Amino acid sequence: MGKNFFVKGGFLIVLIALFLITTAAIEYFMPTQDSPTEPTGSSDIFYVNQDTIVQEEIYYRYCQHLKVKEYQGDPRFSNKTFEEISKGGWSVFWGEDNKVVVFKEVDQLCPDDEDKRHIALYEDQLAIFAGPVGSKGQPIEILSIDINKLEPELQEQIKNGGIDFSNQEELYEAMENFDEY
Repeated sequence: MGKNFFVKGGFLIVLIALFLITTAAIEYFMPTQDSPTEPTGSSDIFYVNQDTIVQEEIYYRYCQHLKVKEYQGDPRFSNKTFEEISKGGWSVFWGEDNKVVVFKEVDQLCPDDEDKRHIALYEDQLAIFAGPVGSKGQPIEILSIDINKLEPELQEQIKNGGIDFSNQEELYEAMENFDEY
């Protein structure tokens, strides 16, 4: 083999083969990707059309829940630029799979928690709050019930965060028993 191999062009063939293998490996391990931030049309204006899937994310600060929904053709977002959507208080960006993500934080309870109530301490007084135990917000009503006159078990529950009720009706039923105190 020796000198004749290089002389007869074998070296050139080996060099070309190495180049092709290297190029294929680079393409395999580092595939090029279409940028999701490049919509059709102007590169300066990002636009949501009727076919764009919009992922709406709302973070409810009072209960600390994140609710996520997907829409297509929603009039709040369709046929609008990112700038127009952001004027409604939304943060807008491209997400995975060419979805547009709209995100907003709101000072309220999520729909799952807005009807719930709990009784907890507020400035050393019993109070009714909207949402489940642990929710943020001001009391709906301050109660004129002395916590020290309640059963020890109820006192302990209240001192450990409060008592949850799935709705206002359930709360009022429990409050009838508090009338004794």
